[in-house]
Amino acid sequence: MRRWFTWLGLGIVAVGFGQVAIGLPQEIPFLSNISTSSPALKLWELGQKAITEGHPKVAIPLYKQSLAVDPNLHRNHLSLAAAFLEEGEEKQAADSMERYLDREPAHLSVRQHYGELLIRLGRMPDARRQLDRFLAEAQKQAQPDGILLHTHGRLLEIAESTDDPYEEHLHRGIGLLYLAYQPVAPGTALENQPETLLCKAALQLNQAVRLKPQMPRPRLYLHKIWQKLGQTQPALQALHEAETLQWEGEMTPWERSSLWSLLANKNTIVG
Repeated sequence: MRRWFTWLGLGIVAVGFGQVAIGLPQEIPFLSNISTSSPALKLWELGQKAITEGHPKVAIPLYKQSLAVDPNLHRNHLSLAAAFLEEGEEKQAADSMERYLDREPAHLSVRQHYGELLIRLGRMPDARRQLDRFLAEAQKQAQPDGILLHTHGRLLEIAESTDDPYEEHLHRGIGLLYLAYQPVAPGTALENQPETLLCKAALQLNQAVRLKPQMPRPRLYLHKIWQKLGQTQPALQALHEAETLQWEGEMTPWERSSLWSLLANKNTIVG
């Protein structure tokens, strides 16, 4: 049985594409400013002891009692989520994660877990909202490309399940771009070499442009691809097209900032 409570308690995420384990750097909110003499805290500690000894059914009512004593002890929501996951109660775990994130919205790793859990529950629109929010914050924090690759893969999965061709081509293209950034192992087949992956990514993003020509987001990533391939004119063309479009609504803050910076320096782009 996977120890979800350990991941959640430490702020560690295990993600796909090689099961890369990452510890996010921000402080976990519930590890400070709590009085050790609090009755609510003592109940929570009893719950922790129970769950670490393999008794989530015993831990759950202890966490609930702790919340009843002190509704502001938000760690209980996270611990309840872990206990419910240990019990296979994914819907209740999702509810507890939602309550925790309402109070601690900056806990990035929990938001990723929540998005993944919503996918398993078939709540695709909710999962997309959570993963879009996770992606925006991960970009802002300059998280590794592998994390962004994984997130775009999950967003692709959601797009396929909801029959959204634009989102399918967009996230497949961006995912292929980030895949091309990954280290290349000796003996890698030609079809998985960076240049081949970049060309595949460009095909996908051009499909997205054809489906929704008013959207700037695919053009930002097309610019990155053409620049990586040393194709100056297509790279500049993608920028010029993006400049004429409405940026609000689709792009993340990091993407808008990147596009502004590229436009401000487009005269320096060389092949």
